[in-house]
Amino acid sequence: MEFKNLVLLKPSAGTHTIVFTMKDKQVASYQVTVQLGQTSTFVVSNSPKTSYQAAASVTLGLIEVAIADSAGNTIGAANTHAFIITTEITGPRYI
Repeated sequence: MEFKNLVLLKPSAGTHTIVFTMKDKQVASYQVTVQLGQTSTFVVSNSPKTSYQAAASVTLGLIEVAIADSAGNTIGAANTHAFIITTEITGPRYI
């Protein structure tokens, strides 16, 4: 029997076990290792507060940004690149 075109959709980095069963019995298994891919995006890596009380000046809480590969795996300490990140705040403004 042959299985073609098996696909792991956005797998996390690490070892994954593919298990084959027949009539509720495991007949074979196969392990694959997914390695971190090339950096491709930035993601907000913490859960920052999203609502604040209106005031003359509002200080936002800590927002952490991480580098991730195309599957969403954060690179963490494996990152060897330096990046300059800029931000822009959009929304209604009142005078």
